[in-house]
Amino acid sequence: MNQCRGVIASREFRGPRQFGWPRFRILPLSNKRRLELVRKADLHPNLEKQLVGRMAVAEYGIRLMADNPMFLGLLCEHVRTGQPFPDNAHNLFETYINNRLTRDRERLSRRYHLEPQDLRVAGEHIQPWRPLSAFQPD
Repeated sequence: MNQCRGVIASREFRGPRQFGWPRFRILPLSNKRRLELVRKADLHPNLEKQLVGRMAVAEYGIRLMADNPMFLGLLCEHVRTGQPFPDNAHNLFETYINNRLTRDRERLSRRYHLEPQDLRVAGEHIQPWRPLSAFQPD
């Protein structure tokens, strides 16, 4: 599997087990741990205060997902870059993808001969993976 040493997945990874990789489960953050992560994000004190305040009254999806340390890290980076607090999780992910495609433009071109917009279009058309057992003959 190339030089892959692990997989980080947002849900249960049902890939090949023969690699013998250890499996870790990301547990929801307690309120105390959430605040600790925000403090360790090294945000300007005003941004930190605004972020914590907005999380408390945010749209349900954001409040729910802010218990995930990976999502909360994205949220901290989002406000650090001067973006307004997102209205929903989709807006946060959209900003993240746009920033990564912009940042990695040269690497995508050099390594894969792709332009960011081509990668985005392809990514938007990829169908979710399904195991072969999900395909039943008619």
